[in-house]
Amino acid sequence: MPEEFVFDTCQRTDVGRKLRSESVFEYLNRSAEVPAGRVRDLIEAWYTAFPQDGKTDIRGRLRSGEAGAFDSGFHELCLHDLLSKLRLTAELHPSLAMSTKNPDFLVHGDAPGDFYLEAVAPTDVSDPGARQRAAVLLDGLDTRLENPNYWLSITVEQYSTQNGSPKRFRRFAEQALANLPAAPVTMGTGLAEQLEPRRFLYDEDGWIIELAGFPKTEMLRGKPGLGAIGMELSRFEDVVVHNRLRTALEKKAKKYGSLGLPYIIAVNTNDMFGSEDELLMALFGIGASPMRKGRIRGELEVTLAHDGLWIKADRPRNTQVSAVLLTRKISAGNLGSATGTLYLNPWASRPYGGALTGLPTAVFTTDGSQYETRPGRPLQQVLAIDDRWPGWPTEEDEDETPREEAPTG
Repeated sequence: MPEEFVFDTCQRTDVGRKLRSESVFEYLNRSAEVPAGRVRDLIEAWYTAFPQDGKTDIRGRLRSGEAGAFDSGFHELCLHDLLSKLRLTAELHPSLAMSTKNPDFLVHGDAPGDFYLEAVAPTDVSDPGARQRAAVLLDGLDTRLENPNYWLSITVEQYSTQNGSPKRFRRFAEQALANLPAAPVTMGTGLAEQLEPRRFLYDEDGWIIELAGFPKTEMLRGKPGLGAIGMELSRFEDVVVHNRLRTALEKKAKKYGSLGLPYIIAVNTNDMFGSEDELLMALFGIGASPMRKGRIRGELEVTLAHDGLWIKADRPRNTQVSAVLLTRKISAGNLGSATGTLYLNPWASRPYGGALTGLPTAVFTTDGSQYETRPGRPLQQVLAIDDRWPGWPTEEDEDETPREEAPTG
């Protein structure tokens, strides 16, 4: 028999903020903060309603401490709840006559008939070990260093195969902050009047990390307990969301062959750059994305040959994929701002027209050159999630503190 609960049943008193080196599950399991309790309650409700034969696997992924496993488990729980809210029934891991592999869900109760739904949550972390080593370095800085006048922005330019020294990194940051003017220009007067951030490069043990100091608001100067890091940035070359989406979708598209029913891939991205444009590039190819109806292509825009999941060199491919459901921010920290849009494959061998089209739905012309998005019920509304859920402090609540307190899993 599977365990009854995902989280430990215990009295919680810890109100400390989440550390970067701490998994989302570890934080939620220990935290006595009210928003963390709301996330636990939602996960437990989803887990209770999940098919009995899938509970052990889902619980194991959520508790594993591995970010990708937590994200995928959370995503599948949310999809199951979405189907239930649409009055559909999900059969978990159905058997296939021509394959030993099992799709995530066979969905029953849809007016046009049954369909298969497969979940995927591609991660932006190519080396989880390196990210964990970086998290230890940044936690050593953020938990033990504060400056009354400045925040630090951090960009990891190069990850190392070695464990860095939190102590040496902290001393470097202390010296960098000591070189900044004692009385910074206020941030409240507008960006045009800001001092150009002073930048410092930490290069040791294979780590290359850029630090930049930027001034705190007058309201926050000298306020204790805020830590040192106000912003973490990604390298530009790390921002290739369409590649991650394309790779994940290709793998799922080819996994089962012809299924005999409509087949929908539900892909979730928590990447801040995970936009509709990135998905369209994954589906149709870079420089070959369709235009929204009513828009006129600019003279300087270049159209390239199709090279995407659904079409390559003007030939439709992966026609067994009936649609892609793109969701953003299905995570423990951001579900209150989650969105979802269904993208219908114009060349699908088995077109889909069921209950999921009640969400906002992108419909393409038969040549894939244009599309329009038909309005539908927002994902949050279907899931009955308030846009402020679960109530993590906002920047306004925290006197404009430029840090995100919500766990990002």
